[in-house]
Amino acid sequence: GGMEIIFKAEDDYLEIELRDSGVYFNPFLYDNSVQANDEDTFSEGGRGIKIFTEIMDEYSYNRENDDNVVTARKILQ
Repeated sequence: GGMEIIFKAEDDYLEIELRDSGVYFNPFLYDNSVQANDEDTFSEGGRGIKIFTEIMDEYSYNRENDDNVVTARKILQ
């Protein structure tokens, strides 16, 4: 399936929505307790999730009409 990325900019926040039609996958159920620089135990594909959750202020996962939908928001100060 394909992927759709939607950006939204408001005065007080930036929002990104990632939507794909792949198999069910909630990235926030990953074990993020491993340090991102621990090359031996953290797979290359798992580092982005940890960085993403540390940078963004709010994030969520939903399954909508067989799509994985990740929404994240960065509050602007």
